[in-house]
Amino acid sequence: MRRILEQAVRTRLRALLSGFVLTAAVQSSAAVTVVAIGFVSAGLLSLGQIVWVLFGANVGTTMTGWLVVLIGLDFKFEWLALPLIGAGMLMHLGNGESRRAHIGLALAGFGVLFLGIEMLRSAFGALPAQWVFPAADGPMGLVLLVLVGVVLTVLMQSSSAATAVLLTAVQGGVLGLEAAAAVVIGANVGTTATAVLAAIDATADARRAAAAHVCFNVFAAIVALFALPWLPQWADALAKGLGYLPEPPLLIALFHTAFNLVGVVLMWPVAGRLIRWLERRFRTRAEDEARPRFLDAASGGVPEVGVEALSREAARFGQLVTGAAADQLDAAAPPDAPWQARLRLLSGLDAAIDAYVVQLNRGSMSADAATRLAAVLRQMAYFSEIKEMLPRIAAIPHHMQLHPLVERLGVRRLRQDAAGLFRQLDPGQVAGSLDDLAATVARWDREYRTVKAALIEAGALGTLTPSEMEAFVRSNSALRRAVQQALKARAMLAPARQADADAAVAPPPAGERA
Repeated sequence: MRRILEQAVRTRLRALLSGFVLTAAVQSSAAVTVVAIGFVSAGLLSLGQIVWVLFGANVGTTMTGWLVVLIGLDFKFEWLALPLIGAGMLMHLGNGESRRAHIGLALAGFGVLFLGIEMLRSAFGALPAQWVFPAADGPMGLVLLVLVGVVLTVLMQSSSAATAVLLTAVQGGVLGLEAAAAVVIGANVGTTATAVLAAIDATADARRAAAAHVCFNVFAAIVALFALPWLPQWADALAKGLGYLPEPPLLIALFHTAFNLVGVVLMWPVAGRLIRWLERRFRTRAEDEARPRFLDAASGGVPEVGVEALSREAARFGQLVTGAAADQLDAAAPPDAPWQARLRLLSGLDAAIDAYVVQLNRGSMSADAATRLAAVLRQMAYFSEIKEMLPRIAAIPHHMQLHPLVERLGVRRLRQDAAGLFRQLDPGQVAGSLDDLAATVARWDREYRTVKAALIEAGALGTLTPSEMEAFVRSNSALRRAVQQALKARAMLAPARQADADAAVAPPPAGERA
């Protein structure tokens, strides 16, 4: 899914067109918005990619007006939802944990999503017919009509449905052109409620995507409100230029599409700044932890200071990496813990440390500083390898961890003991001598060998399938490698700490004593 999506959103224009086509096809920007925010929350898409899908969805949702005006088509979600649910469950049932089963479950999930939106739309379908629209007298009247459009769309959870109802009201003469345009503006803003609801309790990137969606729609609404006084002349000229009679429903559909397109054009040069601004908002504790704390350009200009800052940042990186490994192995951690997002953040901090090393002024570095730098880089190599092992350590699916043989073969205990080891090997810990830690790791290594032999025997006897046996062996092998690297990194810390301790208790020089 990630590969497919990355192809579809490789450039701004592709992402914009993807959002437009998807929304025009399913006739629901709400559905596309929920799915898009789900993708960015799961880490399948980046914030920079997803915002253009959402912008395209805003243009795509205007196609409902054109369908109503030109064809009179009333799309029913259950036409798409029920076949997807049926086909998806048929693919899922009886196929175990195969790719076909997972694809089937995904299809059924999309079907349930579409069905839920249709149920919301149907539940409030009779409400607009009983709605009494306020008169569009002056600015306050237009503001009230905009609020009517917002409330109507929030209640129906579908700007497409609200637009279809509105065009029917315009065709029947219930609303004038300017009043209907104000309600459409409100409906365009009201569709952001779906994104806000989808982002509640979601990841920071999901909340940023929802905020970008809100920013775009509010921005487009402001542009549309300023253009409202000139709407009749512009819409009439445009309709005649396209060869259509300037009927009110057609003019409203034109207006709806036009101000969303203008919003996309105006957003094109400033989207990068908007994304950077949003990335500074909704920050999580993990994101703050993954930013360099000791590194800056000033310290990099003084080699001795820069090496000391790098040493502190490397130790903090080691704390984060060993903590991530321990949390992943902890039996109390939920099976769907978002360790992938944590891994991306650690990779970002790793890249920032690498960039600092490149910028470090090594031209005037003393021999002692160069020796210290080499030790820090070696230590960072150990920590980086632990980070690289994290996906392989976590490669065992949760249902396999619940296999009845896992407890009996000692796999679960091995992994829990490793979690404790990582916490003891945390560079921030000072308790315990290096010899004691090495002895503990040696005992764990013997436990590892015993479990490995038991797993291979279970695979040979058929109590574990070959794929299950191989998954456990590969994951435990990566775990062993990570433990070894953590011990090596901790061993490199010992001499430096001893030197610091000696310096703290050493008597001052004779001149200073005097």
